[in-house]
Amino acid sequence: MNEIDAESLKFGNETVCQSKTVLQKAVSEGRINTYLHEDTFKELILVRDILAAEDIDNNKIEGYIQHISYDPFQIAMFEETQIKILAHKIKAGNCVLYFDATGTVVEKSGSPAKTVLYFALICKSDVQGDPPIPLAELITSDNTTLSITTFLHKVKYCLVKHFYERSGPQRIETDFSWALIHACLLVFNTEDVTRYGSRSWNIVHHKCSTAVINHFTIMHICASHMIKAAKRQVESKIIDPAHVDFIVRIFALLQNERDFARLTKIWTSFFTVFAGKYLTETVQNSLETLNNMINTIGIEDYIDDTSYEEKNTAELELCEVRQLRPLRLSSPFFDHFLQISSDINCEQTKHTPCSTVNGYFNPRIVELILNSYMYLVPLWTGILLGDTNRYANDMSITVGHKIPDITRDTNASVENWFK
Repeated sequence: MNEIDAESLKFGNETVCQSKTVLQKAVSEGRINTYLHEDTFKELILVRDILAAEDIDNNKIEGYIQHISYDPFQIAMFEETQIKILAHKIKAGNCVLYFDATGTVVEKSGSPAKTVLYFALICKSDVQGDPPIPLAELITSDNTTLSITTFLHKVKYCLVKHFYERSGPQRIETDFSWALIHACLLVFNTEDVTRYGSRSWNIVHHKCSTAVINHFTIMHICASHMIKAAKRQVESKIIDPAHVDFIVRIFALLQNERDFARLTKIWTSFFTVFAGKYLTETVQNSLETLNNMINTIGIEDYIDDTSYEEKNTAELELCEVRQLRPLRLSSPFFDHFLQISSDINCEQTKHTPCSTVNGYFNPRIVELILNSYMYLVPLWTGILLGDTNRYANDMSITVGHKIPDITRDTNASVENWFK
C-alpha cells in the first residue's frame, strides 16, 4: 500500500501495477496450463496422435501431421482432403501450384538458434475472389534440397498410393530459390536443372510429342521477384537512372515474351545497342526496334513489380541471381545467345565506325544479363507459359481444355496466404 500514490488510492485502486518481468512470468505460467507436455517435441507427437485419433472422416490419410523429424527439425502437414483436391486438379489438366517459404511465422529454435521456415504449397480457388487453398505445409529449420525433396516425396507418395495419380502438376510457380527448384524438378520430373534446360530447348524447337510435353511439370520463377532482382543488379553497374529504367523495360520484354523467335530478336537488338561502341545505322535501327516494342506492348504494369517489398532481407537474398558456371556452360539456351552475341561482335568489327559515340555502350551490362540470366531463359520468361501443346510435333491444332495464354505469373497467391 505504501507504494501506491495518493491519487490512485483516492479512486479506490489498491493494486500495485506489476513490473514487465512479473507480468511476463504470469503469462508464461498461464500458457503452461494449456500445454500437453512441457517438452515441445513430445507435445508435437501428442498433437499428431490426437488429430489422427479424432479423424473419423478420412480412411486413406489419417490426421494432419504426417511427419515429424527432430534433427533436422521438420513437420510435414496435410490431410486427405487436400491431397484429393490436388489429384483432382492434376487430372483436370489445370493444376498450377504456388510454392514459397517465409521466416516470419515461426520463432527461431535450437542452440544456436536457427531460422525456422514455413513452406506452403497452395493453389488458387476455382471460385473467383475466394482465398487460395493450402494443399501441403512444411515447417523446418533445414532449407535444403534434401529436406524439401523429402517433404514433396511424401505428397507424391500419397498421390500415387491413394489416388493413383502418377503425373505431376502442370506448373509450379516459385521464387528464385535453388533448393525449391531442384526439389520440385527431382520429385515431379525426376531430373536436374541441366536436364530440364535441355528438355525445354527441345520443346520450344518442336522436337517433342504431346505426350512428352504433357508429362512435363513446368517450373517458373515469380515475375515480380525476378525483375526486382534484375533491377537491383543493373543499378550496381549503372548510375544513370534513365538507362537503368530502359534496361529494366527491355528485361520486362524478355520476361513476358512467349515466342522464342521474338525473344531472340529482342536479345539481338539489346546486345547490338549496348555492345556497339558507335552509333551506327545498325545500332540506331535496333534502338528503334526496342522502343517500338516497349511502346506497342505497354509494360508499365510489369515495371511496377520492381517496387515490390520483401518481408525481410534473408528472403531477398534467397532470390539473388548468381552466375553458376557449370549450369551456364551446359545450357543450350546460353550457347544460342552467346553465338548471337559473338556474331554481332564480329559484324561490328567489319564496319568502319562512325564518329558519333553510342551513349548506351556498356559491355558490362550485356555480360551481366548474358551470364546471369540467359542460360535460365525457360525458368523466368513466358516461352513455356500457357498451352505448351503449341510446340508439339505431332499435332497442328490444340483441342480440349483451353489454357489461358498468359505471359507472366507471380507468387502473390502464396505471399497473400502468408499474411
